[in-house]
Amino acid sequence: MWGLLVVLIALLAWRVVACRHHAGATPPAPQPTKRPSATAVQATIKRRWRRILDATDAPATVAIESRRYHLTVTATNQSRATFTTASIVKVAIVAALYHQHQVAGTAVTTAEQSAAKAAIEQSDNAAASQLYAAIHTTTGLTALFQALHMTHSQASPVGWTQTVTTAADQLKLLAAIFTADSDYLTAAARKQLRTMMGNVATDQAWGVAAGSTTYQLKNGWRENYRTNWVVNSIGHIGKGKDAATIAVLTTDNRSFKAGRQLVAQLTKAAANALKIAN
Repeated sequence: MWGLLVVLIALLAWRVVACRHHAGATPPAPQPTKRPSATAVQATIKRRWRRILDATDAPATVAIESRRYHLTVTATNQSRATFTTASIVKVAIVAALYHQHQVAGTAVTTAEQSAAKAAIEQSDNAAASQLYAAIHTTTGLTALFQALHMTHSQASPVGWTQTVTTAADQLKLLAAIFTADSDYLTAAARKQLRTMMGNVATDQAWGVAAGSTTYQLKNGWRENYRTNWVVNSIGHIGKGKDAATIAVLTTDNRSFKAGRQLVAQLTKAAANALKIAN
């Protein structure tokens, strides 16, 4: 009996020591999550976009450029070459204004800067028209398109609202604002545009904002007919290496709400594939 008791006590002591040793052991270092390849990400985005585009009867085109993957992806459900910009063209108008002053060696006036702020943050049409006149209307926009190689964008003699463009061309404009590689705008001008696009009115914080809580954007919308809406959104989502620029252009939407939902769906599909953190 005493021998059995000694054996039991020894076993219990061994278990206590073993448990203490295990509890004090250094846990294995977590393995870093392996990111998918650029090819795999591109395929995922295209597949998700195709599913969305095939499910809508509204003509749409979308393009995104990922900083991390050095990747540009585009898609459309239409053979049409261009889409009407509506108010997203206000970004190009302000960029052209800044560039013209840069070339002339002059400063943007207080009135012009006030109009730029209203045009971008509030989507004020009167302010945009004031600046459109300041850049010499179609001449100023055409010069910007040429300088940034936006070969499918065209200013309209009818007015700035009728400017046409493509999603891929809009990425070129966004690159001039959100990267330091372009010398079209000075660093100060880029910062001003980014700040304004990050401070849009609360009721306009939709569109590509669906891709991240960190965003800078400009939306454009216009009712052509009672059941025909143009709804567009361009901008920059995310931050750091995970950031991306994106442009979504849609037309012939049955309602303003339907257009917004389509833009949000396309944006979320790409942002999730790129794992852009909210």
